[in-house]
Amino acid sequence: DLRMSRGLGDVYKRQHTCYILPTFSISHMLASPSVSRHVKTDFRLASHFMLKGADAFSVAKTTYTDTFNDIGKIREAFATVEKRGYNPMDAIGWDYETNTLRGEMKGSKILTISLSWEEGRAVTIPVEHPEYPHTPENLKEVKSLIGKFLIANTYKVAHNGQFDMRISKQLIDQKLTVANSLDTQVGYYLT
Repeated sequence: DLRMSRGLGDVYKRQHTCYILPTFSISHMLASPSVSRHVKTDFRLASHFMLKGADAFSVAKTTYTDTFNDIGKIREAFATVEKRGYNPMDAIGWDYETNTLRGEMKGSKILTISLSWEEGRAVTIPVEHPEYPHTPENLKEVKSLIGKFLIANTYKVAHNGQFDMRISKQLIDQKLTVANSLDTQVGYYLT
């Protein structure tokens, strides 16, 4: 007994002879347009399967670039993501690690920001991490690069993005307005 809503996005292999990819029918999608993004994602996965075979269902190994506190590598990372995210299917994943859940508290810090711009490619950049301290000038530049990334008219994806956006206003720039950031936590509750 496989319920459609529980099986979406998962791939099942039966007796080593075929794969089953549950998806909504086109007629259901036409009647309920809100499911069209799920159908598009399923068709994209099916097309990857036709190109790559069973490898399309395996999780790609992620290559993390470690910038430590090398300002040149940090600039390169932001230059790379600056060229991406101009459509929702090319969105840039981002996430903070902080030392608190309350950015308004004295001593609150963004420890790192992680960015991912394509499958298997990611970078973690220390911001105010105690093991990778920046000079005051470099810290100011890193925060400026983060601010430019967040206000850019590119698509971004965060999980619990409301927290990251609030922390950005509190610890980077109070006037900062994050543009085009999708939130997987909100999306989960909407579907």
